[in-house]
Amino acid sequence: MKEFKFELSLSVLNHLGRNLYRNFITILGEAVSNSWDADANNIKIHVDSTTKCMTIIDDGIGMDAEDFQERFLTVGYSKRDGGLYKTQKGRPFIGRKGIGKLALLSCSKRVHIVSKKKGSDLIGGTIDNSSLDEAISKGRVSGEYALEEVDEEIAGILNSMESGTIIRFESITVDKFNSIEFIRASMALHFQFSILDPNFKVYVNGEVVGLGDLIEFTNKTQIIWNVGNFKSDFFSAIDQSEEKVANFSVSLDIAGLTGFLATVSKPSFLKIRGLEGERATLDLYVNGRLRERDLLKHFPTMRIVESYTYGQIHYNDLDNSATGEDVFTSSREGILLSNPKTQMLIKELDKIFRAMMDEWDRVRVNMREVGDPEGSAIAKPQERKARELYDQISKSDGRNKRGHKTDKRQDPKTNKDKIDGWDRELSEEAGFNLSSYAEIYRSENLFRKYIEEKGFDLSSESKEINEQRTKEKKACARANINFEIRKCDTDLHYLGMRNFVSIISKSQKTDLQLNLDNSSLAFKPMRDAVAHTCLLSENAKNRLINEHENMKALLGKLLDGFEKADRSNAAEMVQTGMDQILKNNKPDNVVQL
Repeated sequence: MKEFKFELSLSVLNHLGRNLYRNFITILGEAVSNSWDADANNIKIHVDSTTKCMTIIDDGIGMDAEDFQERFLTVGYSKRDGGLYKTQKGRPFIGRKGIGKLALLSCSKRVHIVSKKKGSDLIGGTIDNSSLDEAISKGRVSGEYALEEVDEEIAGILNSMESGTIIRFESITVDKFNSIEFIRASMALHFQFSILDPNFKVYVNGEVVGLGDLIEFTNKTQIIWNVGNFKSDFFSAIDQSEEKVANFSVSLDIAGLTGFLATVSKPSFLKIRGLEGERATLDLYVNGRLRERDLLKHFPTMRIVESYTYGQIHYNDLDNSATGEDVFTSSREGILLSNPKTQMLIKELDKIFRAMMDEWDRVRVNMREVGDPEGSAIAKPQERKARELYDQISKSDGRNKRGHKTDKRQDPKTNKDKIDGWDRELSEEAGFNLSSYAEIYRSENLFRKYIEEKGFDLSSESKEINEQRTKEKKACARANINFEIRKCDTDLHYLGMRNFVSIISKSQKTDLQLNLDNSSLAFKPMRDAVAHTCLLSENAKNRLINEHENMKALLGKLLDGFEKADRSNAAEMVQTGMDQILKNNKPDNVVQL
């Protein structure tokens, strides 16, 4: 009987590799991950923007001819198939499906691969994407496409090395590859392999990638939370002074879950230098490699703190080699949400983040920054807004910013700290008291509007008006102020609530007079206290709010009564007019009843 064999069309390469991986950093990440799996200590990336070439050299264990053909060039081969889950150095394998290597075909016209295993000869070949395209168009199968010969210049680089692998991308076709800053920042952000092995280093054009590539970003961190006693070089580089460290009031239900959450002082600070259009997010790392960006998208809270947050969540157990279960998408750029383990992780992170939100609000308020309107640090919205207003006014005091020098002899640090402490205390009180001022402002100006609307006579209060005007002019003269200090200088603005009640009572007789008198009497002592910048008690503040509502209701009744009086007066005038007409035209024979 004729022997048959299973053959794979080369077009599969497009679906599994060249068309699957579109993100350049993901492509670069596959090369870095291969070097990690090969137990390399050093990966050297050289970018030549002039020739549009990039070369990656590692000092890993390398490959011999058999490894290159049976493992590297065999699509679907996984290092884990033989039951191995770790490298000889004990590193967890990153590769799983055996198709990540195809990503290398998707970013350049030609790919050169050269490798050397200890005690073996140099091996390798070149993949030309144009000739591969031709083979695919002719419907050829995998066994009918042969790699081109090894480039001698590239092969010569390995001569001085005991083992290692070189991959050169020629005529790169993707954007941003020639931005050294972009590559360095991406490598620093996307790979945290040093947590597992501090000897693992990545170089770009001769300089090691490190925390310095993200230092501007880490310096803008304002508040941090540690999850599961997390430790890393990146985390340690963030300023962790006492006022920046916050705590969780939540227990972890998933063993092995670690990381940190952090917030910046302004959302714009999440933009990472060198990564155009990209911002830092709360990301998931598994065995040191970024596996999911922006975890918050899986449990959106619609709270303002989301736009301030970034961080790292490390959960190595998500890639459990022993079960053979794969929780990552084929493109290796995300996690499968259908998996029960990832569902449990998202649920846990949702709980952690919600516990963080109220703490963020509390810390931000104490720092005199805008917090979360839905937070619990300040219960009443009007007090929150008043306190924020006070803090913004305080920050806008730019005397020193305008170039005025501070005399250290007159303002030593101890005194400055003391004054700053007083200012912080006033910030807390301001949220309580500025809202009281707003109640007073609204109440008195509502009555001004009413009196202006009705055109009531102010002559009864002329003495008070003249006295206040004279007093103000004298005060301005003593202070050598020769400009107008009031935006509105009408007579009504020199009067207060008691005057308004008096004007209304003289101009409009009403049975609401007693209520007006009572409200104005209760209003005055609280108004005077706030006018003298005193802090009201809770009872006084609540009474002031109640009196404001009472006055609004009384104004409504006054307006309603005034309109009824107008209608009644009009009807009386009509009736009088009719009576006069009848009287003047009454016939002599009409008998008056």
